[in-house]
Amino acid sequence: MATIKDFGGYRVTIYPREHGEPHVHVVGPDFAAKVSIADAAIIAGSLPARVRRKVLRWVAANGDMLAERWTEIVNR
Repeated sequence: MATIKDFGGYRVTIYPREHGEPHVHVVGPDFAAKVSIADAAIIAGSLPARVRRKVLRWVAANGDMLAERWTEIVNR
């Protein structure tokens, strides 16, 4: 697991042996979700409203960097 961004109470990660469309995992103490890098949409799980707004905005703004990191991490 590679932590890409730590928001304090939760983090955005990419797991090295992932398959399917490029995505990140958002993991907190009592929630988890998978978010598509391409369109910053939740594809599995759920997030509290406050976290969802912040994370989806951050993923959308950092999509190019996340796509590069996905490729690096998954193809290691």
